[in-house]
Amino acid sequence: MSQTTFQGSLVALVTPFRNGSVDETKLRELVEFQITHGTDGLVPCGTTGESPTLSHDEHKRVVEIVVETARKRVHVIAGTGSNSTAEAIDFTKHAERAGASGALVVNPYYNKPTQEGLYRHFRAVAESVTIPIVTYNIASRTAVNVETSTMARLARDCSNIVGVKEASGSLDQMSQVIAACGPSFSVLSGDDNITLPLMAIGGHGVISVIASNRDPNVTAAAPPAGRPDARAAALVVAGAAGRMGTRIVVLARDTPNVRVVAALEAPGHRALGADVGELAGIGPAGVTLDSDAAAAITADRVLVEFSVPDASLEHLRLVAAAGARAVIGTTGFSAAQRTEIAALARRAAIMQTPNMSVAVTLAFKLLPIMAKALGDDYDVEITEIHHRFKKDAPSGTAVRMAELVAEALGRDLGKVGVYGREGLPGERTLQEIAVMSLRSGDVVGEHTVSFGTLGERLELTHRAHSRDTFGRGALRAARWIVGQPPGLYSMADVLGLG
Repeated sequence: MSQTTFQGSLVALVTPFRNGSVDETKLRELVEFQITHGTDGLVPCGTTGESPTLSHDEHKRVVEIVVETARKRVHVIAGTGSNSTAEAIDFTKHAERAGASGALVVNPYYNKPTQEGLYRHFRAVAESVTIPIVTYNIASRTAVNVETSTMARLARDCSNIVGVKEASGSLDQMSQVIAACGPSFSVLSGDDNITLPLMAIGGHGVISVIASNRDPNVTAAAPPAGRPDARAAALVVAGAAGRMGTRIVVLARDTPNVRVVAALEAPGHRALGADVGELAGIGPAGVTLDSDAAAAITADRVLVEFSVPDASLEHLRLVAAAGARAVIGTTGFSAAQRTEIAALARRAAIMQTPNMSVAVTLAFKLLPIMAKALGDDYDVEITEIHHRFKKDAPSGTAVRMAELVAEALGRDLGKVGVYGREGLPGERTLQEIAVMSLRSGDVVGEHTVSFGTLGERLELTHRAHSRDTFGRGALRAARWIVGQPPGLYSMADVLGLG
């Protein structure tokens, strides 16, 4: 099963004409109108777009215009079906070249193929491309129904057949497809008036005609009952086979309004191709560990990453290019890398913090107050302890604590920071801000900021007992950032403390 899941309210676009030709200006305006009013995806050249009456050149041009205008802000699923397998392959290959997110392939009409013929037709189209395929089952227009056993066979055998636009009119059949093909197989309503019942039994959304001809808000404004918000955080978990990545997968399963739709690891990783649920120990999740970050990071998704600076920065470049969003817990970025992240945040919403803990975020707010109140008479020493596998030192949290104290006291951390002592360094100066790193066993993370003077010492300590502390914070941030415009945010912004 592919990792792509289409869901929400997707609009079946009409094709505007003027004087016998496609009105390209009005088509672009229509795309902008739909995106502005909150559609989750665009479907050009379906039946509503009068695909059977478009010439091949018109068909391909419409797809190109919609993809170009959408600029990856929403999914574009191009209608590419035909009763000719060769013609369907040609249209689908063109959609892939044009940059479509996926293709909608209708049952071969008029020919009335057998179930085996349907299977071979859809499989041939799917194997000709790498983009996701959504089949379109509409017996009333094609004179043939794709039976549940055939749909399940396609979902099993073709990794890029990821869903079906169901217009059979039978809720019983739709429920069977949901059960047979699994929770990550997108079952989308092909009839506006049956959308609510389908969602109630586990469907994923609708390819809507009402939204195209009337008002996209009719279906886009409120997610149908029976499922989480269609605009909930769709997570791309990078480093998904690592210590934090597996915990994110586990926690997301039980967190409202988040779902893992893609999982990434480095090329050559030994776990590539495995189900991330199996890797995390919770059973099949329907999401395969992959290394193709460019394919996984799309406009409607939130990258969640705890890894290494170079990998995270490369992924953030993809986030900015796609207009996606990101929650980054990676530490160890250089000054130049932090500058680039700030620049990328002008094109995408990025929440980057050295620590996702709610309590640590509160500590970040308290430290400047403590430092200013105590002043220069108090020595500042920061210690951090982490597990033996941590790669960077000091920890990003310790560095941020030192930065906050230095800013509050008006000191240049580059000049007064001390990161270890040995030999005969002499007496401690009053301006020093020391940061010491310890590595031991499986310690999740401990940070202590000590303010000491002659006669007393005040300490602020945070101890993390489980990585789930950081995972829950990351998921909270992912839900929050879905509704934010481009910008560079911190955990304080998520908590309303910014």
